[in-house]
Amino acid sequence: MKPHAFVNQGFVCIGYVIWGLWDTFPPYRVFEGILQSKEEDSDGRAYLIVESHRVEVDQTTFDKLVLGERLRVRSTRRHRAINIDRFLSSDKMT
Repeated sequence: MKPHAFVNQGFVCIGYVIWGLWDTFPPYRVFEGILQSKEEDSDGRAYLIVESHRVEVDQTTFDKLVLGERLRVRSTRRHRAINIDRFLSSDKMT
C-alpha cells in the first residue's frame, strides 16, 4: 500500500468517527403523531413512519409498536430513534 493511500484511508476513518459522534449530540428532532407505517429495507434496518417522518429503530421496538399508536419520537440528526413515548388514550399530545 502506498503511503498516500494509507493516509487517505486514515482521514476517511477519522471522518466516519467524527460524523458518528456529531450525530449523537443535540439538537435532537422531536415529533409527535400517529404511527402510520412500519418498513424494513433490504439491509434489515427497521423504520417507523410517524406523521410522514421516517425514523430508524431497533428490531425489538419495531416488533412491539402497533400501527395507529400515538407516539412522541426524539431522534438524532440522521433520524435514529433515541426514545419513543407512547400516549394512552386518556393522555393529551402537546
